[in-house]
Amino acid sequence: MKQLFSLRRIVLLLVVVGGLLISNFSVQHHVSPAFWRWWGEVSASDGIAIKGFDPVTFFELQKAQPGSEEFQYRWQGVSWYFGSEAHKQLFVKAPERYAPQFGGYCASGISYGVTARSDPEAWFIQNEKLYLFGSKKVRQSWLKKIESGVVERAEYFWNL
Repeated sequence: MKQLFSLRRIVLLLVVVGGLLISNFSVQHHVSPAFWRWWGEVSASDGIAIKGFDPVTFFELQKAQPGSEEFQYRWQGVSWYFGSEAHKQLFVKAPERYAPQFGGYCASGISYGVTARSDPEAWFIQNEKLYLFGSKKVRQSWLKKIESGVVERAEYFWNL
């Protein structure tokens, strides 16, 4: 009987510790079911969208480039940084055109129904839409799945 009691204590301890570790990971990486929107409509660190990268440069210069606090614009409750006043004005006129899909969360994560932080250096543009990913390796995996409908699956989960 003592062994059974000890085993129950160990299992309970493992469940509690595991739950705490999972919740800590969830908070650090903004992981949750996509439709809950726990972390907001836009992935932001300290209230700054896409880690301060200029969303216009992906389209205009075909590269990831940090923006500047000097050229910022508030949209969807977060600040967006730009490399120039011209880029800021392009965004102000058409934010939906330049903002990343799925609020800037990892597109691959969204295709599985969960939010996850993205790395602006891991990006892809398809059909004039910007997608961000958690890493370049995740982006490569996504690209292999495009023909199988991964974009549509991500849109489904995002719009639940």
